Amino acid sequence: MTDWSSGLCGCFENVGICFKAFFCPCIVAGEIGEALGESCFWHCFASTLWLPGVLNGAENRGKLRAMYQIPGSYCNDFLLHLCCQGCSYAQEAREIAFRMPAGGSMARS
Repeated sequence: MTDWSSGLCGCFENVGICFKAFFCPCIVAGEIGEALGESCFWHCFASTLWLPGVLNGAENRGKLRAMYQIPGSYCNDFLLHLCCQGCSYAQEAREIAFRMPAGGSMARS
């Protein structure tokens, strides 16, 4: 088991990802979906709607946790996306950039 490579409020570790997560969250949601091997469009679209965006974000956070063996729970994932979706998207995107081999889409941010 590992932990997240950066904290939930570690936005200044990658300012580019931070700005995208807060000002264009649909782009970050789509990139996270692509990193999970899923449709960029669906994740981008779902993030523009309130409840589907929260549910989809929580589900994707759980998939990332499973992929990288990070402890946590769906309830925590849901609450993070409900209360601070921008911070959650930014942390997930930083995690993908940190763990993805060079040349991956999130690493270029």
